[in-house]
Amino acid sequence: MNKRFLFYSLLDFMYFSTIFKHITMKQFFNFCFLIIGTIIHAQTVGTIQYNTDTFEGYSIVHPVTFHTTYLINNCGRIINQWPNQFSNSTFAEITENGTLIRTSVDPNAVHFTAGGAAGIIQELNWNGDIIWQHTISNGNYRLHHDMEILPNGNLLVIAWELKNVLDCTAAGRIPGTLPNNELWPTVIYELQPTYPSGANIVWEWHAWDHLVQDHNQQNANYGNIQSNFRRIDINKGNTNNVADWAHVNGIHYNAELDHIILSSPTFNEIWIIDHSTSTAEAASSNGGNSGHGGDLLWRWGNPASYNSGTSQDQQLFFQHDPQWVQAGTRFNQHISVFDNRNSVNGQFTSMAKVLEIPYNEASNSYPMEQGLFLPLAPEYTYNLPTELFSPRVSGVQVLPNDNILIASGSNGHAIEINANDQILWQYKVPITQGGDIVEQGTDLNHAMDIFKMKRYTTDYVGFIGKDMTPQTTIETNPVECNQILGNEQYQVTNNTLQVVPNPATTTFTVHGVQPKSLITIVDVLGRIKYNYTASSTTQSIDTATWSKGIYFLKHQNKTTKIIVQ
Repeated sequence: MNKRFLFYSLLDFMYFSTIFKHITMKQFFNFCFLIIGTIIHAQTVGTIQYNTDTFEGYSIVHPVTFHTTYLINNCGRIINQWPNQFSNSTFAEITENGTLIRTSVDPNAVHFTAGGAAGIIQELNWNGDIIWQHTISNGNYRLHHDMEILPNGNLLVIAWELKNVLDCTAAGRIPGTLPNNELWPTVIYELQPTYPSGANIVWEWHAWDHLVQDHNQQNANYGNIQSNFRRIDINKGNTNNVADWAHVNGIHYNAELDHIILSSPTFNEIWIIDHSTSTAEAASSNGGNSGHGGDLLWRWGNPASYNSGTSQDQQLFFQHDPQWVQAGTRFNQHISVFDNRNSVNGQFTSMAKVLEIPYNEASNSYPMEQGLFLPLAPEYTYNLPTELFSPRVSGVQVLPNDNILIASGSNGHAIEINANDQILWQYKVPITQGGDIVEQGTDLNHAMDIFKMKRYTTDYVGFIGKDMTPQTTIETNPVECNQILGNEQYQVTNNTLQVVPNPATTTFTVHGVQPKSLITIVDVLGRIKYNYTASSTTQSIDTATWSKGIYFLKHQNKTTKIIVQ
């Protein structure tokens, strides 16, 4: 049973108790049955909120460890699905050719396992046929976490590479901090697929080529950490002393700058590197448009990682999914990121953040101020509700209409907010952590994880010529979706509207509306039933054909309740 809806239903009962003396016993019992029916059929999984200002499009749902990838519409109805003979890993996107590229968990991998592990990349056509498959999974390398589809069709992928105890000691790692006598640092490959299997590596970048340490003068990479701020301290990073050193979990590409952004949550930083380099230049500190080779062009989130600033300057806490915001939005060419483990008043809180990144085109550089890379603080921060705190995975996408799609990944719960931080759309993966698909109405505390969620426009080029007919929902026993409004929207938010008479029979008049503005009528299931445009400050509405029951009239930021009998 949906406890929140029960609470609001009791409020409804109290609200209407003052007018029950005008209602017959039969009407009273009809009201009670209506409330009971609403409790039973309240939206708890799938699409649980859908407002009129939601950005129309199609979203990828790729539950981690599950056996299917879905493309859904805003009602949660399946547009297409791709079964998987392996377990889903973390990445799934639609190409401009209308194919699906996704990562899967290598079932034979025994050499190295950590969060986000994959090993297998597949490309599938619209019918679900595998047209390309490539494996990066052996005793020395393993594919993991995120990928990026480049404009030329190549793929930027993240992998771990093995470094043994001799490698690590020679590089300046402090002895005694090597679990299992090894580290698995980051390598980035640009892959050119060779169909039907295999790939050519056409570019690569290794974090191991850009180290610094101040522990031992006799070993390589020795230097002042603060002065060598473009390099990565081999003795920082994962403080749990596990082999997954930098745990890079996100990658995105800016074609205009030819830059790559990476996320290292164990450093609590996001990094930018130069893709204009050759592979040889990427292994050095020279070359490329920036002149810095493969050294870091910019880093942000935790200045202590290069011995600058204090703990008060830390901005990111085990973050995920940094990406450049597409041009034309309110955050034009900014960077968005999901900050997982921030703290507000002593309580862990997840946040969506957007940064304005200054870039000097003349010098091909990112400016600094007092030894810190800019900005000094995010331009925008949204604190997720407490119940959507996500200590891992998760993502942020700024949509073309300026709304923001936020995936609370460890809850399997996505929301869309507008420029006023109002929640317009919510979707909860209707699959348990154990992999069971549930029916609508199930009180699912923690749905199956999603790494992130991506929304495509309805006119996305990859959908041309494809059958986009909505099918059923992922969940069973679905409730019809017709722009569902979340339950929290049902309470009176600003009851300055006057509705006369109320209860109504054949008509009512609403006073105090804005001329030429929208009046929306919603039923108790949150479905939009009627829309009207106010002709003046009062609007007469005909209810003769309405079903008897409770409705909610919404106008701008005001909501009031109506009974039709």
